Amino acid sequence: MNLQTKIAVSSAGILLLSGVGVFSSGLAQAASKTTLTVAYEYSPGSTSNPTGSFISTVAKEFEAKHPGVIVKPEEIIADEGAYYTKLDLEEQSAATAPNVVMQDTFLISSSESAGYLTNLTPYVEKWAGWKEFYPAFQKITEYNGKVWGISNGTDDRYLWYNKTLFKKAGLPVPWDPKNWSQVLAAAKTIKQKLPGVIPMNVYSGVPMDEAATMQGFEDLLYGTGYTLYDYHDNKWVVKSPGFLSALGFIKTLYGTGLGPSLGQALNSDMGTQVADTLLPKSELAIDLDGMWLPSSWDVKGSSSYWPQWSKVLGYTPMPTENGQSPGFDTLSGGWSWAISAKAKNQPLSWQLIELMANKQNTALYDHLVVNLSPRKDSATLPIYKNTAANIAWSSKLLAHTYFRPAFPAYAKISVQIDTAMEDVMTGQDSPQQAMNAYASAVAGIVGNAHVETLNHPETKAQLRP
Repeated sequence: MNLQTKIAVSSAGILLLSGVGVFSSGLAQAASKTTLTVAYEYSPGSTSNPTGSFISTVAKEFEAKHPGVIVKPEEIIADEGAYYTKLDLEEQSAATAPNVVMQDTFLISSSESAGYLTNLTPYVEKWAGWKEFYPAFQKITEYNGKVWGISNGTDDRYLWYNKTLFKKAGLPVPWDPKNWSQVLAAAKTIKQKLPGVIPMNVYSGVPMDEAATMQGFEDLLYGTGYTLYDYHDNKWVVKSPGFLSALGFIKTLYGTGLGPSLGQALNSDMGTQVADTLLPKSELAIDLDGMWLPSSWDVKGSSSYWPQWSKVLGYTPMPTENGQSPGFDTLSGGWSWAISAKAKNQPLSWQLIELMANKQNTALYDHLVVNLSPRKDSATLPIYKNTAANIAWSSKLLAHTYFRPAFPAYAKISVQIDTAMEDVMTGQDSPQQAMNAYASAVAGIVGNAHVETLNHPETKAQLRP
């Protein structure tokens, strides 16, 4: 080897060693970073991402307070039912479990029973902010006497109607139906006078998952004087006149052409179609839906931006079946922030939740997603008060709202409700046949000793926990 070759080899070795040093330094810096992942649902076809925007905003605030920590939003692209499945799969392993998860409050009990959630009771007992949450929304994430999530907002459901279409059809505006017959009569008038317009949408069938169960069936059932669960006898009500009435409404809607086509209704993307197309384009006259609809319409720059919505649409409570007291009913749910049981850095994850759920950020989140605030102090902030035109009105309905039965079996029972609805809407079963099949299925899930038949309207003790 000549001198020049030796020099070249030595120089290369020095450069190589130098490069290894730089590379090693980069690895060390990367390894020193702590990453907290926040998993949330992002519906396919959505044109806005308010939850993702919120997490990104809070991430910057948290990272500024915690040098060396990276907060990473993890959007799980899936419809509501598939989101739960994908999230459960991730939570089964420490290698994939997100740190913070967006958890639907109705699944708190089943997720806790499966071992997916961390007990937050020791944290909330030391958290000054906990006292600012309305008692109902402290309880909504509680199971077996422990807290498993922090509510980030709630909601309710009612009838939306197109004022322009109503006027064209000769229907009254404002509209204030007093019973189901008046609701269906308006839908029939729309069908007769405005061909091509879908008279009414009520989510129904297995593909619509919890939207069908809660926004559809339960909003009907709870307006009959009956519910899904008897809290006095601690049994599931599998047969009742109210159950038949709710299925009868679905049969009338889809069996007489008052609802969307089956092809539309049995598409898991129906919720997005309603919010982004059917309502904004005045192709749907009446919609039994959530108070959060303006969340996609009020976002400037979004393809769903619809600043005229408050002039075009009206809203009114869903009346009880025969106008019985209190005259209307609604269902409330909502989501929460929780910590995966198998996630690392749980104390740090709690600090992130504390920040996400503080007064200012709860108001910001509920502003972005158009939710009702679970915190008393957040509801006083200007950003929350200026959220959407329907927020103050929606809040008034909470006085008579219901919640889904918060038991692990509910998730399986919900599927059976969707199945009963689909069998009726497609004409495969009569309401009576569908109810009988539902009763057998639920008995198979919870056992014969935990189901009952009721033939009289429920008492207050039976209706609510």
